[in-house]
Amino acid sequence: MSDEPLVSVSLITYNHAPFIEQAIESVLAQKTNFPFEVLIGEDESRDGTREIVQRYAAAHPEVIRLHLHSRSSNIQYGGRPTGRHNFVNNLKCARGKYITPLDGDDYWTTPNKLQLQCDHLEKHPEIAICFGRSEFIDEKGAPLDIPSNIPTGESTFTLADFLQHRFFPRMGSVMFRRGLFGDFPEWYYRCPVGDFPLHVLNAQHGNFGLIDQVLVAYRIHPGGLWSQGLTPAEWSASNPAQQQRIAERWGAFIDLYEHLDNHLGRNYRGIVRKKIAEFARSQAGAFQLLGDWRNVRRSTWRAWRAEPFSTGQRLRSTLRLLLRSYRETSRR
Repeated sequence: MSDEPLVSVSLITYNHAPFIEQAIESVLAQKTNFPFEVLIGEDESRDGTREIVQRYAAAHPEVIRLHLHSRSSNIQYGGRPTGRHNFVNNLKCARGKYITPLDGDDYWTTPNKLQLQCDHLEKHPEIAICFGRSEFIDEKGAPLDIPSNIPTGESTFTLADFLQHRFFPRMGSVMFRRGLFGDFPEWYYRCPVGDFPLHVLNAQHGNFGLIDQVLVAYRIHPGGLWSQGLTPAEWSASNPAQQQRIAERWGAFIDLYEHLDNHLGRNYRGIVRKKIAEFARSQAGAFQLLGDWRNVRRSTWRAWRAEPFSTGQRLRSTLRLLLRSYRETSRR
């Protein structure tokens, strides 16, 4: 496509050889009345993904712009590369009025995804982010029985709704306006995930608008950067390895919301700190199942600091757990 693109598709990929062709084909299958570009950011995969995307870029040079990265240059969280450099580079290189991201292990389920969302954003200037529903699949593409986390009967959501976890749009279901904010803030690069804080930065300039249909297949598998194969059923598992992963996940939520607390300030402080306290209490519960009372105490203190003036049952349960953690650690 020689015309200036109206939409930029940002596809990032790392070690997605079994899935990347399906992702790219779902993009190339899009039917639109406007030009779009496809930016593929490849993060030095070790499984043949790079060779696959190079083949597609050579076959579709009028649409695909390929960016090849070195994994060693990436930002880490918890000792693992996050892919953040790859992600941000694609967004900075986008030329479209609108940007829609897609991970290389997911794919779009309808060929009019781009048209639907672009039309919605054109019609509703008050909307900063447009999103749809997702279906969940496993490594082999089989459906997973995971309930939707998007309410029915509503079409518009606010930043406050998002921070309270009233809904969560999967990245592949989203389209947003380019240039709503300036450079990415420094704290963004230290967040455990890239999509959640990106939505916050955009939603400071407009609401979320829902297109009430499934637009993306979101894959949960062991190689997923964030999902790491962690299905809702596994959140209730009691084996030590799984509880350790769950505790780490709650810690990532806490770190994320502490960054957001500093960024958003007083306007959202009550919401953000209440969520920090909830996450910290959940993390303390995971550590309790592990018998790790030293970390139970740390997590409980984080809950207390985030919400020092809580009352009722929350206050009593926090105090009881804190006292027990001191007793247990003093015995060791």
